[in-house]
Amino acid sequence: MNVKKNILLILFVFSSFSLSAQNWDYEKYPALQVDLTHMDAGIRITQEGFIEGDIRYRGTMRQSRTDSIKLHAIGMNIISVAVNGQNKDYRADDDRIVIMLNQSLLRNQTVNIHIRYDTEPGFGVHKNSNGTAWTSLLPKSTRHWLPVIDHPRVAFTFEIAFTHPSGNRMVASGRRGSSELISVDEEVTVFSSNRPVPASALSWALGHFRNVNSTTEQDASFPAFQRRSDPQIYLYSESESHNNQELLRNAGDSFQRVQRELGAEFPFRDLHIVILEEEFWETKNYGAGVIFVTENGEDINFQIQKGILAQWIGTHIREEQWSDASAILLLQALYANRLFNFEIQPDSDTEPYHMFSNNKLIAWQNFLLSESSGLFTDDAVLTASDILSRSGQTLSWYDFAKLIYDKTGQPYFSGFEPSVPTIRSTTDSYDYAARIVWEEGSGTAEIYFEALGSPVDELVTVRVTEVTFTGARTHEVTFSGQSDGMVINVTGGIENLVLHIDSRDDIMLHVEKPYLFWVHQLRNDDNPVRRADAARGLSHYTDNPDLQLALNDLLQSETDSDVISEIVRSISRLTAGAAGTDERFIQLTSAQQPASVQLAATEALSSFRNNERVISRLRTIVIQTSNREIRREAIYSLSEVADATRFQGFVTDFVTRENILGEVPLLLQLLAESGNAEAAVDIASTFISEEFPFDIRYKALDVILEFDQSPANWNNRLPDLLKDRHPRIRFKAAQALGRLNLQQRRQIVDSRIDDEYDERVRRQLK
Repeated sequence: MNVKKNILLILFVFSSFSLSAQNWDYEKYPALQVDLTHMDAGIRITQEGFIEGDIRYRGTMRQSRTDSIKLHAIGMNIISVAVNGQNKDYRADDDRIVIMLNQSLLRNQTVNIHIRYDTEPGFGVHKNSNGTAWTSLLPKSTRHWLPVIDHPRVAFTFEIAFTHPSGNRMVASGRRGSSELISVDEEVTVFSSNRPVPASALSWALGHFRNVNSTTEQDASFPAFQRRSDPQIYLYSESESHNNQELLRNAGDSFQRVQRELGAEFPFRDLHIVILEEEFWETKNYGAGVIFVTENGEDINFQIQKGILAQWIGTHIREEQWSDASAILLLQALYANRLFNFEIQPDSDTEPYHMFSNNKLIAWQNFLLSESSGLFTDDAVLTASDILSRSGQTLSWYDFAKLIYDKTGQPYFSGFEPSVPTIRSTTDSYDYAARIVWEEGSGTAEIYFEALGSPVDELVTVRVTEVTFTGARTHEVTFSGQSDGMVINVTGGIENLVLHIDSRDDIMLHVEKPYLFWVHQLRNDDNPVRRADAARGLSHYTDNPDLQLALNDLLQSETDSDVISEIVRSISRLTAGAAGTDERFIQLTSAQQPASVQLAATEALSSFRNNERVISRLRTIVIQTSNREIRREAIYSLSEVADATRFQGFVTDFVTRENILGEVPLLLQLLAESGNAEAAVDIASTFISEEFPFDIRYKALDVILEFDQSPANWNNRLPDLLKDRHPRIRFKAAQALGRLNLQQRRQIVDSRIDDEYDERVRRQLK
């Protein structure tokens, strides 16, 4: 079988990985002098993120006559090292500590390693604006908070006693054990696992989690988790903005489905799901027995399902190198297709961590569902059970291909990868102007269709309802292409024509019709959507002297809030800020009105420039409303009616109010656009500090990047920004290096590059 003839859009061959693997990735075949089999650890984590560790490893020597043992450790202050009870000298060597044995150890001899250290990791541990800290899952990140052989090949059992600030909840790989308050300020929580956990997948989180739910609750919802020996699922959340109990039930269902389908027990002790408010540009959301999901990411249930499946295929069976992860991704996609109805959205695909992006998973899912996958999919299914019996090992593409070859005789050693689906620019919907021309008393009406964007290339049927004072009758017309038109016969008593396209929602008609037709529709149609359309349509007849009076009358009799909103917008367009018309709109912004009416009236107030009554009312709305859409509209309107100096004063006031914090980026953008760019940049500089939520910081940095071109300012600002905890802030800030002269750039990059371990940011710096 020639695989290449049956695979769509082959991109590259995996044999090239060994030639192109970057220094950010794990070594393909690391030198291992010792097998670590168990870790006993005491780890103290302070509120500020400082870590003190007392680590004891038990292991077995793999070589005789070895004069040293190497463990990975970056940025650590090593206090002491002992081997088999004897203190040993050590030295720092690149990203390792080298322990001098000064004695002869034999192959298979038991060795005990004791290390005391402290560190404040700048990489490998995240901390958000809520104070929650958690471990990164990027390659080579464990070595920044734990001295260990940091590689997917290395796995061991453990018991860790975490000392942490009291009142915070500790979450970690393994099963939660005892928790004891040791002082007013600190408590100790123990986690352990009698099943080996990969060093590269060890994970923990520490924070004030508001909601904690678990399958240990004696509830009929979780019948499969009732025995003490059963793995349990715990769910921790930073906020209360979702139904934790429902998420937990869905997680339990997904957990059982994966376990049944794979025919293998959960490979770790318990499963901990941590829901964070902010994401930190992590590509993999799973460690060993831990899943991190984010509220501002894709669907939470999907994130949980993906993380649960990856506990078996992704952590228990794991990639040896990130750049050689396609065997893992393929198997994840295979079982995702069989178990779940994923609706995955494409995401950012920044190299080199893109191997675990949604785009890669989508590519494999689409390929496996296509006819092109042919025999390959059957072979992968046949081999999956053999893979799961590998007892927690790494899986390269070669390993995967060899298992298939041994079972089926089909060679896939060259490797292949289906292309990521291209996000096409083709139109998913079509917009058309539909213009109805009719003269009063005429027996015909003309209807013209004009594409406002890409034209439809098929014949579209439009149902035309002719409304008369005696009833209604129906016509059918068709159109296609860029423009089309036709004439229909109508009766002398016609009052309206209503256009509707049946059985499809991908074509939007923007109807223009005679004034009398719109008036009749607004007054008489029993469908509020069509009445709202009529109110919008009438706003184009601003030169009709009777229209304002008619709309005022209809405003008094209308009961549907959405229709009232459109009438208010039409009246606003007609009056255009005329003196004496402001009071009606101010009254309609009352909190007693429906939200849609308040919103329309708030928009209308933008026409009354320098009107003190309007300015005062808009300021009150910004401060008092709990409806974010109305608040944002009030900010827009206020920026229109107040002069630049006055608006700057309002912005200075608003940004100090906690309930308006989410609108700071909008306020800054409008302030800059009003001619106060310097003031906007000054205020934005406050909101890029780490105490604020990421979304606000990121957008405030956008404002600074857009409006501050000063090399001197960026030369002062960049050193701190490039040390920021959040990699996306560092990545974005690096864009400003181009505003410095060559000497300034070199100085800043040289001072930072050695301490930057996120490869995406390193490449941006370079």
